[in-house]
Amino acid sequence: MRERHDCDEALDTFFDEAPCGLLLTTGDGGIRAVNQTFLDWIGYARHEVVGRRRFDELLAAPSRIYHETHYAPLLRLQGSVDEIAFELAQRSGQTLPVFLNAVGKRGASGELEQIRLAVFAATSRRAYERELLLARRKSEQAVKAKADFLAMFAHEIRNPLSAVLADMGLMQRSPPPGAAKRVARMHASLDRVITLLNNMLDITRLDADKMTLEETEFELSNVLQAVVHTMRPLAANKCLPVQLALDPALPARLCGDPMKLGQALTNLVGNAIKFTERGSVTIGAKPVAASRKNVTVQFAVEDTGIGIPLERQQLIFDEYMQADPTIARKFGGTGLGLAITAKLVALQGGKLSVFSEPGRGSVFSFEIPLREAG
Repeated sequence: MRERHDCDEALDTFFDEAPCGLLLTTGDGGIRAVNQTFLDWIGYARHEVVGRRRFDELLAAPSRIYHETHYAPLLRLQGSVDEIAFELAQRSGQTLPVFLNAVGKRGASGELEQIRLAVFAATSRRAYERELLLARRKSEQAVKAKADFLAMFAHEIRNPLSAVLADMGLMQRSPPPGAAKRVARMHASLDRVITLLNNMLDITRLDADKMTLEETEFELSNVLQAVVHTMRPLAANKCLPVQLALDPALPARLCGDPMKLGQALTNLVGNAIKFTERGSVTIGAKPVAASRKNVTVQFAVEDTGIGIPLERQQLIFDEYMQADPTIARKFGGTGLGLAITAKLVALQGGKLSVFSEPGRGSVFSFEIPLREAG
């Protein structure tokens, strides 16, 4: 008897505290039982509802009309209804959108004697539908952005190839003098094409999760010096010094993926040089946390370039996007560099961030965990 009592008590608690509204009514809608969840929604006490009201009296005016003209006849006809949308009239004067499922029980005469109702608040579902709509719009925007990118990419790759073909035609028709300059232009154009194609390959591999980390020992100073050496000719064309600020507290040898670290820093330095007309570009590295053999290193690339407005700073990490559409026309590029860098940094356990002021330059930084070698 004790176990049966406990079971009945548990069922009563489940009924009363269920996450949906539960009601038991007579065939004409008179409320015989209702759970606390439903009462909380409408703002009435149990004694004000049970035996005193019909279910349709708790509906907003438009829903009462729909109840009479559609819901009640359908329920009498087929004995059950699913996913009927109503609005409850709350005591406060507000309305609450709900979905209702009902199952009727017929008597010997075939008439409905009892109706069991389960009522679900529609606010969460509507929020979910809004999120789905927003996601769809974002997806459509992404498709448009990719289409715009492909058009720009085709334009970017066509121009240098056209220049190469034109110079090759000129060289064939009229060999030196002047051949050396034409060869230099051809070389620069082909380098640009190769960079574009490499960016496309990198972003494709990163999106497909086909790029993995390698764990090798390396000297951090060598990695940073290699980045400076690689980018120095590009900086020299604009008379920009590329400086290195390596904190002496950092271990000389670390374990990680020097290739991907170097690629991320090279991308950032190249980006800094592109948008800096005067001043300098500085690569910094310092420890920000250490425990046993592990050390978290902060890397930063600082420039004195054009800067980025605050409201556009998050856009620059999106694929196929640039902070300003005019940038592609003025400075060139596809907008993939920072997206690739952000993915490379994330692959190494960090997050790329930016601090920038228009006209005063930018600082791109990230922190990644590395292991001290030895």
